[in-house]
Amino acid sequence: MLACYDSPDFPNVPACGQFHRLTAAEAAAQQGPARIAGDVANGFKTGYINTSKIEFEGLIVEAGYSLELPSVASSLHFGTKLFYMDEFRTTSFAGVPSDNSAGLIGVPRVRLNFDVGYSWRNIDLGLQARWTDKVIFDRNNTIEDVPFNQVDAYTLLNGSIGYRFSDKVSFLVSIDNLTNKEMPFEALINRAVAQYDLIGRRYFATVRANF
Repeated sequence: MLACYDSPDFPNVPACGQFHRLTAAEAAAQQGPARIAGDVANGFKTGYINTSKIEFEGLIVEAGYSLELPSVASSLHFGTKLFYMDEFRTTSFAGVPSDNSAGLIGVPRVRLNFDVGYSWRNIDLGLQARWTDKVIFDRNNTIEDVPFNQVDAYTLLNGSIGYRFSDKVSFLVSIDNLTNKEMPFEALINRAVAQYDLIGRRYFATVRANF
């Protein structure tokens, strides 16, 4: 019923056809417990109706390359992934205008990951760069409204070192935010802590064993 009455297109939405309210005459003719005008008639359909939708237009490109170095019993690995967001629209109810969120906080237009790895005998080294495009908080705000409405492009470096004891047992140490980069001031004062690294450099250790 909420999907019917809350829609700006009421009553011309599919949800409104799933139930019927009794008129005074229909209520008086009902068998069983007394009914009044406005009650929902027996036999109505209930369930979930998808009134929301997300529209996404963009591009995802991924590439990788490996280079063997037999003279030193090692290899190099390169990988990159590009995310480009042209449009990102969320609609709560049919008929409600939606704005393009691409370029706003949490929805950067461009994100780029670049990975490089080096393997020598049983040792694996990895370095990752994560670049995030600049974003703004509100397109309607000006410098007079909010002095910090934009967060500039942001780059984080992550690293790892691993050792393979055998084909079944390995050990890995990962370092997130290798340079201990601080969260952008503009994001911090606007409390956008979910999109940026608030903690700083941190370490993880993982042991894997396959049997």
